[in-house]
Amino acid sequence: MVQLSEHKIKKRTVRLKSFYHHPFSSEKRKSYRRRKLSKIAGGAGTRSDLNSGLNERKERRKIKYIASLRHPFSARKRRKYRRKRLDTLAFAIMPSFAMSAPPSRMPYSVRAVTTAPNLWFYLGDTVDWLGVHDRLTGVGRVSIELFDAFMREPETLIRPCRTGRSDLDIVAMSSEEVQDRVLDRLDGRYGLGLGSFDGGDSPAKGDHIFFTGLVWTPKFSALFRHLSSRGIGFSVLVHDIIPLEGGDNVGAAEASRFAEWLVVCLQNADRLYVSTNVVRDQILRWALLEGVEVAATIVKIPFGSTPLKLEALSRTDDLQGRFPALEAGNFVLSIGTIDPRKNQIMLCRLWRNLIASGLEVPQLVLVGRDDLGLGKGHSIYRDLLRSGRLLVLSGVGDADIAALTAACRFTAFPSTSEGYGLPVAESLMQGKLCLASRLAVIEEQAGDLAWYFDVDDSRQAEELFRKAIQDRDAVGAAEARIRVDYVRPTWTAAAKRLEAEAREAASTKPLSIISGRFRPEFPGAEPFKTTEVLKRASRWCTNDAPEVSILIVNWNASPLTLECIRQIWMHTDGHTYEIVIVDNGSDEDDLARLSKPVPGVTFIQIGRNRFFGEANNIAAEAARGEYIVLLNNDAFPQDDWLSSLMNMMAENPSLGAAGPMFLWPDGRVQEAGGMINEGGYPVRFGRGQDHPTPDILMERYVDYISAAATLIDRSLFLQVGGFDLTFEPAYYEDSDLCFKFRALGRPVGYCPSSRVIHIEGAAANGNTKAEARRKALGDSNRDKFVSRWERLLESTGEEEPAFPVESFIPAEWSSPPEDDSSLPLAVVFTPYAVTPGGGERYILSAARQLARTHRVEVVTPYRYSNLRLRQIGCALNLDLGMLKFKTLQEFEKGPEPDLMLTMGNAVLPPIPGRGRKTVYHCQFPFVLKEEEASDEAMLQTYQEVMVNSAFTQGYYQERLAEAGMASIPTRIVNPPVPLVKRRERRKRAILSVGRFIVGGHSKRQDLQVEAFRALIDSGVKDIELHLAGSSFPEASDMDFLASVREAAADLPVFFHINCSAGELEALYGESLVYWHATGLGRDLEKEPEKAEHFGISVVEAMSGGAIPITLRAGGPTEIITEGINGFFYDDITGLVDQTRRIMNDASEDELQKLSLAAHSRALDFSYSRFDNAVSSLFRLPVSKKTTSNRTSPRHQGSPA
Repeated sequence: MVQLSEHKIKKRTVRLKSFYHHPFSSEKRKSYRRRKLSKIAGGAGTRSDLNSGLNERKERRKIKYIASLRHPFSARKRRKYRRKRLDTLAFAIMPSFAMSAPPSRMPYSVRAVTTAPNLWFYLGDTVDWLGVHDRLTGVGRVSIELFDAFMREPETLIRPCRTGRSDLDIVAMSSEEVQDRVLDRLDGRYGLGLGSFDGGDSPAKGDHIFFTGLVWTPKFSALFRHLSSRGIGFSVLVHDIIPLEGGDNVGAAEASRFAEWLVVCLQNADRLYVSTNVVRDQILRWALLEGVEVAATIVKIPFGSTPLKLEALSRTDDLQGRFPALEAGNFVLSIGTIDPRKNQIMLCRLWRNLIASGLEVPQLVLVGRDDLGLGKGHSIYRDLLRSGRLLVLSGVGDADIAALTAACRFTAFPSTSEGYGLPVAESLMQGKLCLASRLAVIEEQAGDLAWYFDVDDSRQAEELFRKAIQDRDAVGAAEARIRVDYVRPTWTAAAKRLEAEAREAASTKPLSIISGRFRPEFPGAEPFKTTEVLKRASRWCTNDAPEVSILIVNWNASPLTLECIRQIWMHTDGHTYEIVIVDNGSDEDDLARLSKPVPGVTFIQIGRNRFFGEANNIAAEAARGEYIVLLNNDAFPQDDWLSSLMNMMAENPSLGAAGPMFLWPDGRVQEAGGMINEGGYPVRFGRGQDHPTPDILMERYVDYISAAATLIDRSLFLQVGGFDLTFEPAYYEDSDLCFKFRALGRPVGYCPSSRVIHIEGAAANGNTKAEARRKALGDSNRDKFVSRWERLLESTGEEEPAFPVESFIPAEWSSPPEDDSSLPLAVVFTPYAVTPGGGERYILSAARQLARTHRVEVVTPYRYSNLRLRQIGCALNLDLGMLKFKTLQEFEKGPEPDLMLTMGNAVLPPIPGRGRKTVYHCQFPFVLKEEEASDEAMLQTYQEVMVNSAFTQGYYQERLAEAGMASIPTRIVNPPVPLVKRRERRKRAILSVGRFIVGGHSKRQDLQVEAFRALIDSGVKDIELHLAGSSFPEASDMDFLASVREAAADLPVFFHINCSAGELEALYGESLVYWHATGLGRDLEKEPEKAEHFGISVVEAMSGGAIPITLRAGGPTEIITEGINGFFYDDITGLVDQTRRIMNDASEDELQKLSLAAHSRALDFSYSRFDNAVSSLFRLPVSKKTTSNRTSPRHQGSPA
C-alpha cells in the first residue's frame, strides 16, 4: 500500500507527529516550563529587586534552558526520540511516485465566535421575483413559508434584509417595505406575525444570514465570498442539485455556473440546508468527485406543509364556477411548472393511450406556468383539449390549488428529477393519494404512502394509472391509510431548526480547509464525467444492506484514498457495496480530508498505526456485506472488476477468495496470481508481460492473491481469524491468509476478466538503511511463513495434506455476553500494545477469571479488533471468547463498572479507577515521571495494588515512599504458567525464550551469543543454542535481531521467530539447559527495572524439565533454589562456567535429579493458584475447578 511520497516526509511533519506520541507533549512541556520559570524567577525576586546590570532577556533565556534541561525528557532525549520515529517512518513508508503536496489550509471565514448572533433573513430574491412575476415558484413558496414561520415566533428576533446599492451590500428592510414589496403581492395568508422594525442598518461581524430562495447565480457567489471575508456567518438552503445531475434539460453553461456557486457555498457557508437525505448525499458525492473540501455542515430540515383552511374548504364547492371547464369530482390533478423536467407530457401521452384502449378516463388537470404550451391551440395534444380530457390552468392561487387538491380523485407527479417534490407532500397533507415517479427524494418523504411508477416504463405506468382510475376502493383504502400514517411537518419546526443550527454554527470556530478544488493526478487513474459517476455511485454505493464491503486502509495518504473512491464509483456496478475506510493514525490534516461524511462510506479512525493486517481486521468486523474486498488505496479497479469476481465465486462455491489480474499503470501485467515455492519465495505469474499470454487469460487455482485486491467470503475471513498479528507490520500476511483458506479446503482462484491497476510500492529510493530493514523483515516473515506452512509447501500430489488448524482456529471459543446482559460489568484496562506475551497472559487470565461472574470488557486507548483476541487466545492457548475490546473513549462515556483492573508500569496508574472494587496491577514501578499533584489522588481511586513478585513489591513500596505518597495495600499474585510435558530424553541443547527487543527490558540475546561463543571456545563440544521468541515491528528491534543473527552466523545457533506452540513445546521438552539473561550487562542498582520482574519463561522451561541458569537478580531468585532446581550467575564468565559444569561435569543422575526438581517447582505456579488469588483479591467465589485448556502446554513463548 502506497503511503506518502518521499518528499512529503519532512522532519517538521514527523516532529509534530512524534511529539504527539511523545510521553510529554508540547503542551505539557510548555506547562512544565511555565512552572519552572515561575519558581526560579520567584526565587530571584521581583523585577525591581534584580541587579540593574542584569539583562532580563538573557536571564529568561537561561532560565528557560535550565527548565528544559531539567525536564525528565531533555532536549537530547527528545532528539533521540525523534530520530527513532524518523527511522520507523523511513522503514514503513514505501513511496513509488511523487504525490502532489496539498495546498495550505486556511479558515474558511474570519467570523468571530459568539453565542448570541443577530439573525437576518434574506428576502432580496423574493423582492426581485415579485417585481417581474405575479406568482411565486415552489422555491419561492418555501422561502416565504420559512420567513412567515419566523415571524409567527414571538421569541425569535430576526431581521429581513435585501441587497443594497451594490450586489455586495446587504441592508435591513423595514416592516413597511416588507409589507409593500412582498406580503401585499401574495394572497394575504402571510405576515400575520409581522412586527414593527426599521430599515437601513446592515449585518455586522458575527451575525448570521439565512438565504433560502433563488440565490444560485454568480451574483450570490460573489456576495457569499464577501460575507465570509467580513466575518458574517450565513447559511443557504439548497433545494436541489439538478443542474449537476445532467440530463437534456440542463445546458453546460448553466451546470458550470451552478457548480461554481455550490463550491462557494460548501467552502464559505456555515450551514447548508437540504430537504432530504438524498440531496445531502448527492452534494457530498459531488464534492468528493470534484475534489472540493467541505467546510459547511449539511443539515436536513423538515419541509412544512400548510393545512387547508376553512375558507379554502368552502372554495371547493365553487370550483365549477371559478373553472367552468373543470369536471368537478372527476379529475386527476398534477401541479407544477409545465416543462420538460416536470414531465407532464408523459401524462398527456399516457391519457391518450388509455383513451385509445377504450377506458373511460377522468379529466387530466395540469396546474402551473405553461412553458411547453400544452394548453395552447397549437398544442400537439389539442385533441385532448377539445375532448375536455385535458385542462391546463395557469396563474392559480394557493387557495385554489388547495381546493383543487381536496376535490380531485388523486394527484399525479411524473417529474424526472427533484430536490424535494413539494406537490407530493401537499397531496399527502390533504389526505390524497399521489401517483409519483420513482425518485429517491420522493420515496424518502412519502415512503410507501404513494404509488410509484418508472418514467421510462410506459407500460408499467399505464397499468398503475388504470388501476387508480378503475379501482376506487383501492384508492380509498390508500387515502385512509395516508390520513392515519402521514406525519404532517410544520414550517414552524423547520424555522426552529434553522435558528438552532445558526446559533450552534456561530458558537463554533471556523474550520480550516483547502480552498477550491484539489484533485492531484495519479498514474492509472482514469478521468471521468462527474454526472455519470454520480448516478452510478448513488445507485450502487450504499450503507443499506450492501452485498459487498470494500475495505481500504489509509495512512497519511488521503488524496490517494479519495482518488481510489472515485475510481471505485466510476467502475463498479452490478452489486451493491459499501466502502469502509480505516485510518491508521494519520496526522490531523490528512484526517480532516477523509473524515467528512460521505454516503456509502464508513470512516473508522483508530488513532494509532495498527498496520495493514489489524486495520483490515477492524474493517472486516465493521463491514455489513456478505463479501469483503481487500483493496489497497493505490489499486484502481477497471470496468466489471467486481462483477467478474462475484461471478467466479458464485460459479465455484468452494472458493475461499478470488483475485484479479493486476496491471501496472502502463498496461503491462504486474501479477496474475502466484505460487510460493518450498523456500517461501513468491513466483508471480505473467509479471512484466506487455500483452497477457493465453495461459494468463485462463481462470485457475493459485497459492495466493495479493491483498491489494481480493474478494473474500466475510464469514470465512472471520472464521480463520483474519490477518495474523505474527506478520506485523508487513510481508506475507496475505499469503498466510490464503494458506489458511487452503487448510480449510477453500482454495484461492485467479480471475483474468477482473482487472485492477496497481501502482505498487517501490524500493526505498536509495535509503539503504530502510531497504536493509525491509529485507530483514521480509526474511524474518518468510521464515515464519515457511515454519507454519512447510507441509503445504512441500506437497506435490493433487490432494492437499491434512493441516492442523488449531494455530488459528481455537478448539474452544466462548461468546461474550450481550451488552444488555444482567451480569455486572468488569473492566480490564491496559495502555500497552496487545501482543502474545507474559504481561498479556497475566492480565487476560485475570480477565477470564472475572468473567466467571461478570461481563468483561478489555479497554485499550485505541481500537483493536476482537479477532486479535482470537489470535492471542490461540497463541496463549486460552479461551478468551467471553471477553471483548472497548476503547478508552467508549469506557469513559459508558456506565461505571462493578470491578476494574488496570495495568501500568509506574507507581501511579495511567487512568483513575472506577467501580465498587478497583485494583491496580503494576508490572514494575519504572522511574516516576514528574506529574501533576492530582495524580496521587488518582492512585487513591484504587483500593489495592497487585504485583507479580516480591521483587516488584519491594521496589513499588520503596518508590511510593520516595515520592512522599501515602501507602496502599499491595498483594503478590504470581503469574499463571502453562505447564509443559517433561520428556526423559534430552539433547545437549541450550534454549532461551524471549522477545527480540533492544534496550528497556531486553532479553540480551546478543550477550547470550557472546557467551555461547566463549562456551565453545572453553572446550564444550556438540552443543546447540536455540533462541526462540517474537519479533517486534520496530525498526530498532529489527536491527537488533539482524545484528544477533549476524553475530551467530558461524555458530550452531538456531532462531525460532514467532514459532508455533507445538515447536516451542518440543524445544522446552528436549533442551537440557535454559538460559535467562534479562538484566545482564546492566547496572541493576541504578536501573532495577531492567532485571526480570518475575520470569514466566523460566517456569515454563522448568516445567519441561530444562535446568535453568539465570542472572542472580529480580524475580528468578524467588523461583530457583540454587543447586536444587537451577543455578545463578553474575556475569558472562559465570554463565559460561555454570553451563560448562552441567554439560561436561555433571553425571546423568545429577542432571535427572535437577530436571525433576525444576519440574516439581514449576507446579507451584499453576493456573488454579492464580485464579484463586484473583478471586480472593476481588472478593469473588473461589473456583474449585480449572478448565483443562489452561494447563495445556501450548502457548506462544514470550516471557513477562
